[in-house]
Formats: sequence, C-alpha cells, structure tokens
Amino acid sequence: MNESTSIRAFRRNPGRYRATLAAFLIFASIVWAADTPWKSKPYQKWDDNDIHKVLFDSPWAHVAQVSAKWRQAGDETTGLPAGSVPPAGNPNGAVPAGPHSSGISGLSTAGVGSQRGEYPVVQYFVDWVSSKTMRAALAQRDVLHSGKAPADAEQYASEVQPNYVILIQGGEMAPFMRADEKSFQPNAFLQLKKSGQKVSPERVEYQRSSDGKSVVGALFFFPKKLPSGDPLIQPDEKSIEFTCKLGEPTLKTGFELQKMVNQSGPDL
Repeated sequence: MNESTSIRAFRRNPGRYRATLAAFLIFASIVWAADTPWKSKPYQKWDDNDIHKVLFDSPWAHVAQVSAKWRQAGDETTGLPAGSVPPAGNPNGAVPAGPHSSGISGLSTAGVGSQRGEYPVVQYFVDWVSSKTMRAALAQRDVLHSGKAPADAEQYASEVQPNYVILIQGGEMAPFMRADEKSFQPNAFLQLKKSGQKVSPERVEYQRSSDGKSVVGALFFFPKKLPSGDPLIQPDEKSIEFTCKLGEPTLKTGFELQKMVNQSGPDL
C-alpha cells in the first residue's frame, strides 16, 4: 500500500455531522476518567468505545472553528449527501457504521442573523492522521466489523509514514472547492512553539466524493526533516500549531506533542 492510498483510508463518511458532534460531547464527558486506551492496552484489545475515544477524544483529534466569511447572506447550510464517499478506514467502502461513518455533514454550523451582518461559525475535524494510534484505531475497527485479518491490520497500522500528515474534514468544504491544492501550500503551516519555526506542507491532496464532484477532505503533508537535515520536531518540543487560511478566515488548532504518546513512545 503506497502512502497516498494509505492516508486516504482516513475518510469520514459525510452525512449527519451535527448528531456526531453531540454524541461525541456526551461520550467524552462520560469516558474522560477512563484509562486512555493508547496507553493502557495494545490496540488489538480495543473495543468500539476505545476506538471512538481515539478518533474523537484524543491528543491526535481536534475540532476547530472559523467564521464562514465565504458565505453569502441568506445561504443555507450545505452538507455533503450521506454515502457520497466510503466510510472511514476503507477506501473500498467495506466498513459498516462506526464512529466516523455516522457522518460529518454539518459537523456544526451555528447560523446567525444575516440581517445583522454576521456569519455562521463552522467547525472542522483536524486530525494528525500519520500517527500509528489513529491508524491502529481504524485498522482495529476493520477487524471488529468488516472481517479484516489481524495480520493485514497490523501491516496497515505499522506502515511507516514518510511525512507528518494532517487531515481537515467537515460538512462545509466550500473553501477547498473554490481553490486547488497548490493554493493551500503557501497558506498553511506548522509552527513549533519552542523554536518558532514555521514549515509549509510539501504538498496538499484533496479527498473527493465517489463522483469526483465534491471535496470531502484535505490532506497536508509536512516534512519530517528541515532542509538542514535536522528533525522538524525535537524531543523536547511541547506543542505545535497548525494554521490554514481559508480565504479571509484562518483555521488554527494546537497539538500537545508530549501527550501524543502511546505504549511505544512519541507517536506522530
């Protein structure tokens, strides 16, 4: 499996994003006190609750929000139709309903009165999908629900990723529909808190719906090494911020690197 195909397995199936977020918030409050599965047990022993926690409530998974300034007055919320892409975890669509395949359309779009000149707030999932923890959660879900062989799951989860990869997904993908991948290379970056170093992605790739008409996700591939040959992220780095300009509004979220640790150590 090549890198591009491998990363594309992180699609969430568009559909009912609001319900997903509400369920996520309730679920998070209930399970927060539980042991983090990525530290307490091997992924082969994860159940559906463990998988859900990794994909929605872990240091690798974030929700960021922006003001939808690209919207015109009177625009309605637009979400992708249910079933327009394969469920998360399998580009062939063989995975049944699960934490992500319950849908992402309209993750959250808080509308306000356009007559007041205000814009709705839209939310996006921003995930560090090159981590083994995220990959293992999707692989284990395939084992539990679609008959994936444990050996194949292990190969998928353990495949070394040559880049740090961040995925943006949401029900409001208009900014990505209006500009091509290359336009986002100079308008997105990772910034390390300690050094202040900013790094742009080597490339950006869109995930598209099965009919090719809609953008359902945007993948940002960042180098693991600086031009000097030094690692981009040093062991003592505590946090890193991801920024992506969506036209006038800017999406930002931070990752706490020292929390992104599984049983084997740092996992990026």
